[in-house]
Amino acid sequence: MPRFVETFDQELINLDVVALFRPSQDGRKAEVIGKNGRVLGYCCYETVRPLVENEVIVPAALGFTLIECFVEHDTGELVVHRSPVIAWGIDPDPDAECQIAYAFDGNSRGKGKAVLCPDGSVKTGMYGVYPDFDTWLNEEVRPSVGIKEAVEVVS
Repeated sequence: MPRFVETFDQELINLDVVALFRPSQDGRKAEVIGKNGRVLGYCCYETVRPLVENEVIVPAALGFTLIECFVEHDTGELVVHRSPVIAWGIDPDPDAECQIAYAFDGNSRGKGKAVLCPDGSVKTGMYGVYPDFDTWLNEEVRPSVGIKEAVEVVS
């Protein structure tokens, strides 16, 4: 499972060697700065914006998957989108009762989405825990959108 950021030069940079992302003034790109202080490349700022907004970023262990469901506009089908979690961001809010980790898949912050864990359980938010994917899909997702069948998309 990837734990990389893709640069404009189509190179992959491992998150383990990244110290920070420095956004450009126009907000379109970001410098990828390594732990040695050198510029490793440039990437789309929108891709790493969620990482920039958090003060603490921890690379994710293998086996966690960010899952999101949505209704396909043209067909009306429920689509399940899965992508590997590459990092966890800790919300830096000092007034929070507890610190909440957010999953990153390289494209978006997983806030409000669910995480499929290596043991097969699904976590949603701070207290939502389901024993498996099918239980989560049947008890939380399908009733909320009123759809019985799901089409799965893996990316």
